[in-house]
Amino acid sequence: MSEILHDEANYAFLSKRTRKGTVSRMASDTDVANKIYLMESKTPKDFLTLLQNGTQPAEPDLRLVDNLSEQFHLTNGVINALIDFVLATNGNILPKALCQKIAASLVRENITTALDAMNFLKKMNKENKKKTQTPRVVTQTKEPTKEEEATKKAKMW
Repeated sequence: MSEILHDEANYAFLSKRTRKGTVSRMASDTDVANKIYLMESKTPKDFLTLLQNGTQPAEPDLRLVDNLSEQFHLTNGVINALIDFVLATNGNILPKALCQKIAASLVRENITTALDAMNFLKKMNKENKKKTQTPRVVTQTKEPTKEEEATKKAKMW
């Protein structure tokens, strides 16, 4: 966690404001609770700035955040959880199409808090990993020709 993020996360409780305006508190001082507090209390722009060690986010990232808010009507906490998830699982890159697909899934699931978003994304990621880890058995009946091998090598790049 960056120095700024660590300083911001030093709270003895987690307080979040829901869409209905009620405040719920969770008595916890764990890293996860602190992270959820930051997700719920910071704007996506501020959250991105914290993740980038105080550096201003790129314009395309800011436009993406605005789009997620306006088009999908996601709360700041959910947008921040989505950003955190995508950056963590996608090599610190924030692709617009991926973010929009995930945002649509969050809307369909009626996710309104950072905690619910984190749980949903973790579950979704775990299920996707299981699908990709299924071994495939490929049987080849003939030897590939030189042209087929060259085509196969060219497709790798």
